[in-house]
Amino acid sequence: MSPRTAPLALAGPVASRGQVLDLPAGVYDWLHLEVDAPVADEHTAWLHYAGGLDPEILVVPGGTAGWTRLAVPRRDVLLGVRLPDAPELVVRSVSLISPAGAEVGASHG
Repeated sequence: MSPRTAPLALAGPVASRGQVLDLPAGVYDWLHLEVDAPVADEHTAWLHYAGGLDPEILVVPGGTAGWTRLAVPRRDVLLGVRLPDAPELVVRSVSLISPAGAEVGASHG
């Protein structure tokens, strides 16, 4: 695994019901998600930053155990992500991708 990448500990698969996943506070480039979804679709996820809230499109592949990534374009400390209200979408794992040259979860201010 790259030093820019760190897994987020989940208690198990998470059905996407509009809940917030708390993240280690830090600046990230991407969130990589392993997901299950019956069909390919697009959903809106909300990124919770120290300085505000931004929507981002989550493009979900259909089928079992597909991978997708969620862009984290704002250069601000990310605190969490609100999953879409789509219970058919199941998140199996999340990896946090830090900017090149940064430690995973490091705050930059």
